[in-house]
Amino acid sequence: WSSDVCSSDLVDEGRPVRVEARALSLRDRAEEAAFTGLRLTEGVDLPEIRARYGVDVWAERSRALEPFIEAGILTYDVGRLRLSRNGMLLANEVMAVLLGA
Repeated sequence: WSSDVCSSDLVDEGRPVRVEARALSLRDRAEEAAFTGLRLTEGVDLPEIRARYGVDVWAERSRALEPFIEAGILTYDVGRLRLSRNGMLLANEVMAVLLGA
């Protein structure tokens, strides 16, 4: 495979296209699941993340997320975190706190 072959050529030929791959730790996968889930209208199911990846996001980040909950940007209900309508406009800020950035 030469460097002048474009990825669409590989797809057309039915060959695999892999530019970069990296192994994700359980924590990385938990963070990805939380990040992706929070963008959904139903939010993220924190007990499911804990069961699947062994990471208790709520125990680790609830204190930092509390200001968002108090401001009505984020809701926490029976283990599920959701962004409010207004919170969706501030999703990046919430995500940074959720991921401990």
